[in-house]
Amino acid sequence: MVGPYRIERFVADNRLVDSYAARHSATDALCMLNLLSASTPPEEAFRMRLKATGKMLARLRHENVICFVDAGESGGRVYLALEYLEGSTLQAWFDATTAGKAGVPPAEVKRIMAQVLQGLAHAHQVGIVHRDLSPRNLWMTPTGQIKITGFLLARALEDPSPELPGRQPSDARSDIWTLGLLTYYLLTGCKPSGPARLASQLVPGLDPRWDEFIRTCLAADPGARYQTAEAALTALLGSEAKISPWRRLLARLS
Repeated sequence: MVGPYRIERFVADNRLVDSYAARHSATDALCMLNLLSASTPPEEAFRMRLKATGKMLARLRHENVICFVDAGESGGRVYLALEYLEGSTLQAWFDATTAGKAGVPPAEVKRIMAQVLQGLAHAHQVGIVHRDLSPRNLWMTPTGQIKITGFLLARALEDPSPELPGRQPSDARSDIWTLGLLTYYLLTGCKPSGPARLASQLVPGLDPRWDEFIRTCLAADPGARYQTAEAALTALLGSEAKISPWRRLLARLS
């Protein structure tokens, strides 16, 4: 037992935090219970950050962001309860889909990244920068819905408190840079390092507009990147972004 939660099984390891399937002792409601992992340095800063994460997540309400349930401390252990998600991390899904041989189809990458950008845009709008976007901190549900998770290193822009050891203050454009890495990885199956080859050179027939999208995200000068997640989403979807409101209207009328 951790507070009112009865742990049932281990679910995932997100470096600093371990996630467990747990049930509330009174309601029997299933949730994802996050606890600092045994390998996390025993520094007070990490305990304080897990508490701060709960406060930040309580501000987020979006279909592409994991939902906050509860937070507290029991027996000296800080816990964070979030909605329980069926499915797997995007990394596990990617590994199973590609068998480690290549990337996934561009249409699927666009579908995934559009959801990530929508969830990220919401986070940025309420003043939260994620700072740790990776396939291990994104969740793929059985229906294909993407949920952003792993907010332990996130930063509230108005928060003047000290950062975790080795972490520097950042803004929304830091997340845009990481999105470029993620897009390249999903398309090619490779993690770029140094002067990496263009994605279109690794994926036969790939639309070169993907190269431009990735190049802009990864610009060394933050001022040369997409300045907002909304701008990156518009660039990703192109003409689709202009007609999507009509599609939503037709969907409501049908």
